[in-house]
Amino acid sequence: MTPWVVGIGVSLVVVAVVVMDRIAVQMIRPPYKPLRKRAKGLPFQVEPVSIPSGDQSLSGWIARPDDDNGGPVLVLVHGWGSNHGTMTRLAGPLLERGFPVLLFDVRHHGKSRGAPYVTARHFRDDIGAAVREAAKAFPDRPSLLIGHSMGGSTGILAVADGAPVRGLVTIGSPGDLWAVWAYHLDQKGLPGRWVIKCLSPFWRIRAGVPWRTLDPVVRAGELEVPTLILHGDQDESVPPVHAHQLGRARGVEPRVMEGERHRDILDSPVLHEEIEAFLGGIAG
Repeated sequence: MTPWVVGIGVSLVVVAVVVMDRIAVQMIRPPYKPLRKRAKGLPFQVEPVSIPSGDQSLSGWIARPDDDNGGPVLVLVHGWGSNHGTMTRLAGPLLERGFPVLLFDVRHHGKSRGAPYVTARHFRDDIGAAVREAAKAFPDRPSLLIGHSMGGSTGILAVADGAPVRGLVTIGSPGDLWAVWAYHLDQKGLPGRWVIKCLSPFWRIRAGVPWRTLDPVVRAGELEVPTLILHGDQDESVPPVHAHQLGRARGVEPRVMEGERHRDILDSPVLHEEIEAFLGGIAG
């Protein structure tokens, strides 16, 4: 084989790697969604806070109930491509029940703009920073973490890595992040498993830590705090099988709620009652 043929072959490989890398980075740069709801729109006392997380500064808000019941402070985490506005749907009912709430936007979401890309590690680290902010704002009160979708999955990672919370609630959260991503690509007519297989090495490099440490099912087995797993049986984004995966790993029975979809579940009075009962058990 002549040198020029080898050179062309090497050049094509380099170009292919560069193109795949750019596609991979673009896919872990969440699309911006406008804030249709905001923390300041809640009919409660709301105080903005700036949360340091690595080289980022996250936008956050502490909301205080009119009649504080003295229970835990609730740190609410949105999912991939969402923002804190989604979690106001849950924050309102919990504030009415007397629980103070911390809402925040993970980097490159909502008002926390500027990060070049976001991996599960960044979600995990930002959640840890938010929990520390809650502890600073309420030094004599325990914190409890409530995460929706990827916010719940990476909440597992944060708690397994030592985020100081008294309990954890996941809502519509994936157990297998790769599988959910492949599922969404399949729905768009793309070969999800093939795309994930080709691009996952680039994402692993950006994460910068062993993937085992970012596997929600693996890390769920390491949790030592009370855990409540909630899911809708009509979840169109994260199939309910993921709730059972997490439940088996954690050793708890998930609560799969009839007729609830991925985001609408946040408005469910039954979900609010489940969380309040869980909080009561922890306080007891």
